[in-house]
Amino acid sequence: MSVADLDEQQHRLVLTAHPLQRVGAYALAELTGAEEPEKVTPEGFRTAVEKMTADAVRAAKVRDTKAPDGFWLKVSLSFFPNSKMNHNAQLKKSDEELDAGIREWRTPPELASWPGVRCVLCGREAVGFYGKVDVPLAESHLYRNTTPRGHAGLALCWPCVCSFHALPYGCRLTGGPSIALHSWDERFLARVVSRQVERNHQHIVLGRAADKIPAREVVALHALRHYGERLTAGVELLVFSNNNKGQTLEIHSLEQPLAEWLRKTARRPELRQGFAALLRAHAGPKSPGVVGLVRCRGPGRAVFFLRHRGDVDERERPRRDQGDGPQRGPPAEPGDLRGEAAGVPQHAEGSGPDAGMAADSGGGVDAQPAGGGRPAAAGVTRLPAAVRHRFGQPGLVPPPAAVRRRAGRAAPVGLAPGGRRRGGEGDHRGGPAAR
Repeated sequence: MSVADLDEQQHRLVLTAHPLQRVGAYALAELTGAEEPEKVTPEGFRTAVEKMTADAVRAAKVRDTKAPDGFWLKVSLSFFPNSKMNHNAQLKKSDEELDAGIREWRTPPELASWPGVRCVLCGREAVGFYGKVDVPLAESHLYRNTTPRGHAGLALCWPCVCSFHALPYGCRLTGGPSIALHSWDERFLARVVSRQVERNHQHIVLGRAADKIPAREVVALHALRHYGERLTAGVELLVFSNNNKGQTLEIHSLEQPLAEWLRKTARRPELRQGFAALLRAHAGPKSPGVVGLVRCRGPGRAVFFLRHRGDVDERERPRRDQGDGPQRGPPAEPGDLRGEAAGVPQHAEGSGPDAGMAADSGGGVDAQPAGGGRPAAAGVTRLPAAVRHRFGQPGLVPPPAAVRRRAGRAAPVGLAPGGRRRGGEGDHRGGPAAR
């Protein structure tokens, strides 16, 4: 391969199997204005890298993470600790020396210094070995015992390195652990990262701190309910920090059937009414219902609390199109804030993650299905077919006592609390929620 071909290869993005690299690659593509990473041109790649370098220099010159415009510098500590944009020794230098050091850090190594091995993520020529300073969650050479002392660790090509440099642009930033949404549904991932890059622009340019969120998991629910196309894969919520005080990683997974069903709760009128009841059931005296909902543990447990309108199996319902089909009434925008519903405290931030999840003022668990469909049995929850198929449940489970109380109903006749049938007629078990 010629030198010109190698140079072009080192300015072309590719997607790998590393979730954080994928998020960073989509963020880098958004900075260039390209629809997807593979469409980024070498010129666009260089422009985006220069922009990220300028942002790093601007943040480093603040020198104080507690300053009003020091948020981006503070964020860098959780992504690139001990780097030339935040190391204490570097911040004591003059602006010119600081600028030169950061630009050297963000410049690809010369061809003569390449190690002659392949990138561990994409298989192309690696330009060097990289570790914790450039790759979030990579092990530090100070305690890693699988490589020689002082060896950075990972052989990476320059586009993969720059994907990790672009990772903060595609994450929900908190100043501490950051939040990344990942999915193997490329359209969903592109859309989520694109929106996050737009939101982060003011935090990067102005150094302004990001708004607080009521719960980390709300980020995933907010993204699902604002997405307008059918999901083809599950969604992962990655909460991580690369800080020197301790690397952390939490992964919360939502499989495709549940993710798609939650997305539809913002699109179908009958599901919007049920979602309002779900929020009311999870509302607490000091927290909105959405926080109680997203923190409900166990696979699919939250789904068992929502009554599915109608008695028609989803597999037997005619498919209108790949989306949600024509609605029985005018569709509500998922981002609209319809006012405070009973039992669902609202936050002052109208555009925050909770905005699209304000409960509808009407409906409730007693509302009849639109279109004259046969309602489910009184006090019984009917699950979507995909969820019943995924968890192998019979489809009918009793809702929690809180929902029955709010609906003004007693427990279904013949069913004791927990879904177990009284008397000698055998056991009816309602799945994990009942057990």
